[in-house]
Amino acid sequence: MSGEIVSNGGFPLVNGCDTGPLGVVYDGTTHLDSPALVGFIAGHIGIQWSSKTPMERKGAVLQTLAYFFGNEALDPLEYAEKLWSEEPYNGGCPVNIVTTGMMKYYSKLIRTPFGRIHWAGTETATSWCGYMEGAVQAGWRAAKEVLHNFYPERFTDKELEDTAYSKFSSGEVSLPVIRRQSPFRKKAFISMGLAFLIIVIISARKTYMNN
Repeated sequence: MSGEIVSNGGFPLVNGCDTGPLGVVYDGTTHLDSPALVGFIAGHIGIQWSSKTPMERKGAVLQTLAYFFGNEALDPLEYAEKLWSEEPYNGGCPVNIVTTGMMKYYSKLIRTPFGRIHWAGTETATSWCGYMEGAVQAGWRAAKEVLHNFYPERFTDKELEDTAYSKFSSGEVSLPVIRRQSPFRKKAFISMGLAFLIIVIISARKTYMNN
């Protein structure tokens, strides 16, 4: 059984907040059957609640959950929260919003490598943008692009379809391919992170004489 809560927040629970905290709550049970509920405090209500203490927020969140699920919700096994507005690089979640015209003229550039820097993160995903699925997809895509620089012959056209090196690309951006040269060998070290933040994957090459 799975479901979700959609609410206008309900009645105010603390001074300075127009409503209760939760707008939506989702079933966050993992594939290993570890149960969890994931709730969001968003919009102007989120701004109001961000000024409250963590204990005030926790008390109000549990009180709201108890309204829907009963008093058992007042005693969770674990409680954690994240204020995404405090993140220095994205300033909020789940997805950043660009200004008018940006997606029309520059949408491909958010995934276009800049030299040896490859971009990943959920905002660069071509599906499930803004979700963990999108972050995973973007990570795989960027990793394939880095590896393609060093071993282009190992990838089929099908495997490159969602990358910057797809032969089906519109050709708006010209991308160099780094070829291996004998007697040198090159190793790529891939640094890749998955989250609701913009992630940069930087490939570093080490070249040394083959004895």
